[in-house]
Amino acid sequence: DKAAANYLKFYEANPNSPLAEKALYNAYISYQKKGDIQKTDEMAKLFVVKFPKSGYAGKIMLGLAQESEKKNDLETAQKQYQDFYKKFPEDKEARKALYNAAVYAEVLEYNKLSLQLYDTYLKEAKPTAQETRAIEISKAKLYRKEKDLEKSAAIYFKLAKESKSTTEKLDILGELARNYEKAGMLNKKDSVVGE
Repeated sequence: DKAAANYLKFYEANPNSPLAEKALYNAYISYQKKGDIQKTDEMAKLFVVKFPKSGYAGKIMLGLAQESEKKNDLETAQKQYQDFYKKFPEDKEARKALYNAAVYAEVLEYNKLSLQLYDTYLKEAKPTAQETRAIEISKAKLYRKEKDLEKSAAIYFKLAKESKSTTEKLDILGELARNYEKAGMLNKKDSVVGE
């Protein structure tokens, strides 16, 4: 694509020009429209390094994370979403990026990081009641993986207490009983089953 090449050529010849930022951004957009994934990725990374405070940087960082996600490179996507959230916490996409970072940390078994990110999400993102419940269940499972059964059990008991139906309460207590069973704590499992 001639336009993309010309924008890039202008940027390379004039990196300190007031127009350099716009030229590099236009090269990125042109390669993206052309469908040249390699060049788009190259321009995006260069742009974020050269113009980290630019108004375009957030959009590009988010695009990088989404591309990593499409490539199923969850480790890179997790880090990129987390970095995007840290640098642009007020952006309209920040809430989604933080959630994605937490979920990918969980999938990648970065349990402590995932717990931290979920806690941040719960404090700052104002999730719905349904989202909060799902996150609390994830946190309970993460605490179990981290061998902190007290925290895991506390979450399950809280969720059971807040349950709207007997079926929901039984499902939650069943999950807690399975956690105790997996940990070899059959006496605690039996006490939960007795409830």
